[in-house]
Amino acid sequence: HQVAKPLFSRVGIFLMLLIGLSGLYPLMHSKAHFFDLMSQAQEIILHDWWVILPIYGISLLTVALHELGHGVCCKHYGGTASYNFPEKWPRIAVSLAGPFITFVTWSLSCWCFYWCEDPLWQFIWNMVLFSETIGLIMNFNPFLRMDAYYMLMDWTGISNLRDKATQYVTALFTGKREKYAGYPASLQRWLLGYGLVGGAMTVLMFVYPFVVFLPRLLQDSEGWLRIG
Repeated sequence: HQVAKPLFSRVGIFLMLLIGLSGLYPLMHSKAHFFDLMSQAQEIILHDWWVILPIYGISLLTVALHELGHGVCCKHYGGTASYNFPEKWPRIAVSLAGPFITFVTWSLSCWCFYWCEDPLWQFIWNMVLFSETIGLIMNFNPFLRMDAYYMLMDWTGISNLRDKATQYVTALFTGKREKYAGYPASLQRWLLGYGLVGGAMTVLMFVYPFVVFLPRLLQDSEGWLRIG
């Protein structure tokens, strides 16, 4: 914690934010090549299988740094577990610290991908960058039980937000809303909004891809069966 203490100053936070945002430049200038390499992933891995080792190694390192961010931030506020903090802002800061560190490592991966000249190592950074991008999207999605979800719970002061919102919306559609009559109007708005948007996100993220890609998979399987 003593080593990382300068990072909690305003200057430290600003510099890390600046580093994170700087990754947009190399990504925007090489996004076409990024997607081109993604389309060749299976072929590259089959031909040079060893690339899996550094991909997993670097990815595990970024995950470790993510968790270390949570831990160091928790230590900074003088605790061992954020849920013991009486005030909400330190709890939010601890939840944010992990994805914030991932945002910084994501930017560094963007620059490594941009500057790398070796084709295989460029592919390795491509896959690490893809993994970190998915991780950031998931961690900043408040409808998954990840960091953004816990930040939202602490900010609103509503514990078990997802479960309560689901129960509230279910009661609404089954005509049992009277059991929530005593709830404050602001709480009911939060439960309704989160429940409806969360349901829509579930459909968008899980049901829609299944409906779109299942027919294609069935067509491919029929083609393979004909070949067999």
